[in-house]
Amino acid sequence: TRSERTRIGKLNKIRKGFWHGGQAPFGYQLEDHKLHVNQEEAKWVKRIFAEIVGGSSSAQIKQMLDSNGVEPRRKRGLWTIGSIDALIKNTHYSGFYKYKDSKAEHEIEIQCPSIVDLTTWNAVQYKRSSPVVRNSQKNATVKHFYLLRDFMYCGHCGRPISGRVTQSRAEMSYYCPNKEREWAKKRESATPWQRGMGCGFSRAMNIKQTDGLVWETIKQLHRNSSILKEDAKHRILKESGVVLRSDAETKATQAKIRKFQKEHQRLSDSLGSLEANRLIKDLNDVAFAGAFVRLKQEIARVETELASLRLQIAGAARARKWVDWLKSYGEEINNLDALSDLKKKDYLGGLIKRIDVTYQAEERQHTLLMTLSLPIVNDGIKYMGRGEKLREYEVVEGADSVTLVAKKKDGRG
Repeated sequence: TRSERTRIGKLNKIRKGFWHGGQAPFGYQLEDHKLHVNQEEAKWVKRIFAEIVGGSSSAQIKQMLDSNGVEPRRKRGLWTIGSIDALIKNTHYSGFYKYKDSKAEHEIEIQCPSIVDLTTWNAVQYKRSSPVVRNSQKNATVKHFYLLRDFMYCGHCGRPISGRVTQSRAEMSYYCPNKEREWAKKRESATPWQRGMGCGFSRAMNIKQTDGLVWETIKQLHRNSSILKEDAKHRILKESGVVLRSDAETKATQAKIRKFQKEHQRLSDSLGSLEANRLIKDLNDVAFAGAFVRLKQEIARVETELASLRLQIAGAARARKWVDWLKSYGEEINNLDALSDLKKKDYLGGLIKRIDVTYQAEERQHTLLMTLSLPIVNDGIKYMGRGEKLREYEVVEGADSVTLVAKKKDGRG
């Protein structure tokens, strides 16, 4: 039918790299209906990714862009946090994007000019997907430092835990903001405020007591862990599937990616030409079917290779982050108390994934379920063979979580 020919014609053009409609993403411009790098905008894309790798928040990046007069793509007003967060998730900047054929429910991968290298793009995705990043709080104005707030979640309703300091009453506490968030959203509450009528987290936790409990527990786990001892570090990284790659190996992997991207583009062009020839009756159905299957198989093979190589780059970024943590803190167990507050938080971030907190009213206590990045709770080394110098060993993994109890003291807080 005419509509089918139109759809196939559009897909053929998209496979060949022609833009499918609408504005080009920030950092690109359209030339002959294809994406080309806009050098003036691209330097800001690179700056955005570099700032995030360096630890800047979306709010800080927004301020940087606005103060330098950088116009957003739609040129309406200033940059928003949402537009920056959407930009950094855009795969175009790493060299490819996907188009979904709504009728066939099939995704087509299209190669395009990259603006940042894949290692940087993956590092930013990993940094932003980390469970300890709490964008809503990270972008807010922070008056006080909280060691654990960004790791903790309410075990009753799932909300991120908030921190509160009331100097007039000398109160410092972690609490679940469920009630106040509901009020801010609905401008009303289903029930008048009274203790016990929230999500279940009806009593706040004393910050000093909670920080001390978690800090001492993590230090003790670190001190006793065989996995974190010097003679087991690289062994456990290998056994965990973490492969450390040199800069040369990373560059070689990126070169392979570029090679497969070119091959993918060539195969996509061939597939588009094949379908066009069928439409204009230059190819019989038997010849078309055989060639179509072969091309689709080759495209699938190349896409599998690309996915594997991209995962290798992503894994290398995660591995490097963990190795950097080991270098910074792995051998400083006796000096941890001397670290600055920010360094202590960074140290904890290398070991803690999240802390889920629940309150037991009858026992007047909070239970903290702490999930760790490695199975270091009661881990150990099992020695095999004989002889002092030629002993072989295997690392016996422990648990990757531990439960702590914080009893309420008399009075508030």
